[in-house]
Amino acid sequence: MKNVLLFLLLVNLLVWGWYSWVDVEPQAEFPATAREIAQQAAEDELLSGSEVQLPDIDPAAGADVPEEGERVALPGQSPIAKDADEQLVEAAAPAIRCVELGPVGDKSRADALQRALTAEQIKVEQETRVENVWLGHWVKVTGFATKTQAAASVERLKAGGLNDLYVMQGDSGWEVSLGIFRKKESADRIVAKAKQAGEPVEMVDRTKQKTAHWLTLEGPVANYQGAENLLNVETTAEVSCD
Repeated sequence: MKNVLLFLLLVNLLVWGWYSWVDVEPQAEFPATAREIAQQAAEDELLSGSEVQLPDIDPAAGADVPEEGERVALPGQSPIAKDADEQLVEAAAPAIRCVELGPVGDKSRADALQRALTAEQIKVEQETRVENVWLGHWVKVTGFATKTQAAASVERLKAGGLNDLYVMQGDSGWEVSLGIFRKKESADRIVAKAKQAGEPVEMVDRTKQKTAHWLTLEGPVANYQGAENLLNVETTAEVSCD
């Protein structure tokens, strides 16, 4: 019996010496999981000798139930905020603006605009399109089988006070052009004079296929401030940033 007591005393001395002389590295504190909180509460209740009663959590009732393994704040701790990196990303994300600029008729000018806008840290994509460009209202007399018939019409039109005339061969025969007018009022006056001269005049839209260059811009809203003088020289339109 005496040997047993001496052995227990020796064990106690060794344990006391370990905690007294060995520097135990403190463990980092992490927010506990929901299961760890419940387990700790149960242990505290058992140590106090009182009956353990944990509240029932019904997920269907809309309670905020943590997922398995989810870190939650301990009692007395502040709510766990978003990760610092996530907050920095959200704060640093600038508003993006997208603009379509054009048409630019000259390729060298389109290239110069692209270089200048790129210098403002704006992403630029250039696209070449073939488009029908409206030139104006075309007034003409058509349906002549021969050039001689068209020339006779020219004489009648000149007698009616019209002098700016041009004989040409069209898709359906010879015709007399009386001019192309941007304003509808000017074209209407020529039509009225040709009808007074007795000629079957008509007015159609005159178009021409033309190669044009378009620039699609994408960049932070703040970057456009230094490029306003470039955007004002061409027609621009806001487009969706896809």
